[in-house]
Amino acid sequence: MRLKPITSIFLLFLGSAIILSWVLIWIKGQSEEPLLQLGFHLFSEALLSLCCFLAGIRLLRGQKGGYALSLAALAMLIYSLLNAAGYYAHQGQLLIAGIFALLFFISAFLFLRILQLVLRKIG
Repeated sequence: MRLKPITSIFLLFLGSAIILSWVLIWIKGQSEEPLLQLGFHLFSEALLSLCCFLAGIRLLRGQKGGYALSLAALAMLIYSLLNAAGYYAHQGQLLIAGIFALLFFISAFLFLRILQLVLRKIG
């Protein structure tokens, strides 16, 4: 398996998708969160997206720290995707919940593969 390019593309794709989805939600005015809560939520999503972008680029270029940053980005994604899957499942939007669940499992798989690789290198 070509772990580096697959993980890089996955992280860059999701980093872009996070920003795009929030832009669309904001344009359509679909968020029902109170303004302060929404601000904190958007800030955390922006950090997640930035981490995904930086990790994807560093990993793709083979730069130092690419694997470590990818582990951080994937860990953030795992939390966010699991949370989103639960939110949409609660709303009865099972297709969207299923998509988030699938992305969760992909993220968890990539996280474990990279962790295994890193542990092999240092141990």
